[in-house]
Amino acid sequence: MRTVPAIVLCLAVAPGLAQVGIDMAAFEAYEAATQSTDPGALLVLADSLEMGMEPGLHALARLSRAYHAYRTDRLKEGMDRLTPMLDSCEAGDQQLCARGFKLQAMILKRSLALEQALVAIDKGMDLLTGHPVGSLEADMRVVRAEIERRMGRYDEASADLQTAEKVALRLGVQRTLGNILINQGNLYYSQERYEKAWSTYRKCLDLAVAARLYLLADHAAMNLGSAAHMMDRYSDALALYDSLLSATQGIDRSLRPLLLANAGLALAAMGRHQEAIEHYKEAFSGASPHDDDRNIKVLQHLAASQWELGQRDKAIGTLQHALDMVSRTGWREVEAEVRYTLFLWYRTLGVNDAALTELERYSDLDDSLDQVRFGERISRLEIQYDTEKKEKRLELTAAELSSTRARARARTIQRDALIGFSILALFVLLLIWRAARQQRRLRVQEKRLHDQRVDELLKGQELRVLNAAVQAQQEERERIAKDLHDHLGSMLSAIKLQFSAMDDRIAGLAADQRKQYDHLFDLLDKAVTEVRRISHDMARGTIAIFGLRSALHDLAEIVAVPGRLEVELNTFGLEERLAANVELATYRMAQELVSNALKHGGATELSIDVTRGPGRLSLIVSDNGRGFDPRTATQGLGLANVRSRAAELQGTVQVDTSLGRGTTVSVEVPLV
Repeated sequence: MRTVPAIVLCLAVAPGLAQVGIDMAAFEAYEAATQSTDPGALLVLADSLEMGMEPGLHALARLSRAYHAYRTDRLKEGMDRLTPMLDSCEAGDQQLCARGFKLQAMILKRSLALEQALVAIDKGMDLLTGHPVGSLEADMRVVRAEIERRMGRYDEASADLQTAEKVALRLGVQRTLGNILINQGNLYYSQERYEKAWSTYRKCLDLAVAARLYLLADHAAMNLGSAAHMMDRYSDALALYDSLLSATQGIDRSLRPLLLANAGLALAAMGRHQEAIEHYKEAFSGASPHDDDRNIKVLQHLAASQWELGQRDKAIGTLQHALDMVSRTGWREVEAEVRYTLFLWYRTLGVNDAALTELERYSDLDDSLDQVRFGERISRLEIQYDTEKKEKRLELTAAELSSTRARARARTIQRDALIGFSILALFVLLLIWRAARQQRRLRVQEKRLHDQRVDELLKGQELRVLNAAVQAQQEERERIAKDLHDHLGSMLSAIKLQFSAMDDRIAGLAADQRKQYDHLFDLLDKAVTEVRRISHDMARGTIAIFGLRSALHDLAEIVAVPGRLEVELNTFGLEERLAANVELATYRMAQELVSNALKHGGATELSIDVTRGPGRLSLIVSDNGRGFDPRTATQGLGLANVRSRAAELQGTVQVDTSLGRGTTVSVEVPLV
């Protein structure tokens, strides 16, 4: 980027520049700036271009500033800078205008205006028809494929990527080939073809490292981590990161911190937290001091691994360091994450004052972030509205032109009225013929609409019958579950209680009679358990009737064994019902965690705490069992099921355990 001013000065003194357009060297400098890991390179380029005297260079400078706004998530500002330039595009500036429409399509895509984005990229590609401009057409096809993938048009996206690949291979443009690979991987990922996505992302990462395309390498490495998570291939991802770290040793300083951080994530997912900590520390020490956003995320991951290893003070100190960096960047979303994590950790440690302080700060941040998110939605809607308004304006201009031409034709007809009588007669006959044909069409259309309406009524009747049958089936399931729970279960429990009250009287019976009584009591106990099992197997219906709190009380009563296992259940904030899927998932996670404690923990005391707070639901299951070593434990013990259910609700799971100290599992789920 240091050569940009020299390029611009050469362009400024080139004779006849206004007639021939912008020199290719300036466009190459622009493309290099868009691929830089530092968005500020675009502003440096814009300042340099504005030193030139030609209007074309100033237009490219405006395009650079618009791209900088896009890279820094200021979409409305980017669109405002871009629109005047596109409105003033001339026929001789195909490359500049095409790049402008490409950027407009990218902004509209991120604003979720996908149809408008497709229109914009097609306008840019139309400008290139008959004007070969190197890899620009291939780059625009890649953007078009991204939009089509978002719209679910996978076949069209694949066709565009294949066309772009042919052009890129013929020209040998590594940057374009890398963008094609990462978009092919995204296409496979959207189709849940994770193995294909993995291999494609890996090819992209290898190409990006070899070509020193570090922004592309950043995206490829992150996408590899996502594919590894979906396939549980953390060891493969770790091996790849380690090989790349060896290959880039002493060569590149901007890519190594990224690879180290991703390797740390893979190690943490495998339970190797001490090694993950070493990778995170090396990534943090080697990162650029200006890359605060990435450094803050590294500190968050570092703190999580320290906490998992029981290094409580270090973990809290690391998060405090992250908060200091957040105060410089103003990244409030991450500050909210850090504050909430500190609240959970302080509550676990019993430091209630500090926990309450962090919870209050988190709540304030969450409220302000809701306002920011609302503003961002308004901004996206403004972008869509401005684009639609511009299209309407163009349509009105075309309508006015059409109206002017119609008036001219009317004047011509008036001038030729003397010789047009015969033509008028023929015209009247033509109108009569067209009217008759239109009447026939209307009759056919009315019949078609009538038949369609009849079909719709028949289908609607079938749907009502089917819905009634489904509703009746569901009501019958709920009735059976309620009868089992309220009547048969209560009766068996009462009989069992009466038998228990006879223990003192039975003590004096003969041994064979006592044995028969014990056998009868065991059968009764099994009957009570079986009725409750059947009732809870219909948990969806039971929870729908009695709610989460009642279901948890039943669970606690079932597993409690006086003298062997004491169960404590605490619920707060469950007076009002939650969404059905949240209640069912929470109950299933509690079942899984209680089952783990009974099967593997050897616990004598068990506590279940469910708390509903502002915008959050917390489930904590603790036992005093034997615990386990998180560094050597696998993903078994039922925790994988708990993590999967929590992930479906956008929740998080934290495990606090060590050998001989029991186990505490915390699940936090956001409530919408």
